[in-house]
Amino acid sequence: MKQATVLLLREFIGDTGQGIAPEFLPCEFDRFSQADRSITRRHGGPGLGLAIVRHLTEMHGGTVRAESAGQDAGTSFTVLLPPTRKSRGGGMHFA
Repeated sequence: MKQATVLLLREFIGDTGQGIAPEFLPCEFDRFSQADRSITRRHGGPGLGLAIVRHLTEMHGGTVRAESAGQDAGTSFTVLLPPTRKSRGGGMHFA
């Protein structure tokens, strides 16, 4: 009996920036979510960037997750993508 082999492309991205508060991690990928909703916040933007990342990743059958030890502890993101098809040369293409 043949065993199935599952191949994934795993991409890890991390930084040492401001980090994400643990209570905000569950909604980090929601559209228009901002940990700091004040009008005087240091970082601008409507809160769509990570929502777009999640949407595009899921469109390709993958997953994305964020991890952070909290404020001022940086953040790491892991993206997992499955192969989409074999190329003519026998190699794998990833989304």
